[in-house]
Amino acid sequence: MTSMVTELVGGRLPGTPAGALALPVDVIVTGFLVLFLVARLLVRASARPGARWSVHPVDVAAVPLILAFGVIAFGRILEIMPLG
Repeated sequence: MTSMVTELVGGRLPGTPAGALALPVDVIVTGFLVLFLVARLLVRASARPGARWSVHPVDVAAVPLILAFGVIAFGRILEIMPLG
């Protein structure tokens, strides 16, 4: 089972850095992150009395996206400037 999963994952990974740029995952993560951050700003700017508490779910959803964006950006930097 493990070798089957490894082969499946290995077969789906891009072979070149140019192929990695074609993957839509980076665009999707970045788009959702920007969407959540804009939504957070709009909710905070509203004059509603409960705006402070309604921004908390947006923060909870944005934290994993920020971490994923950091990992993606770090991977891209390593592709451009390989260590060693």
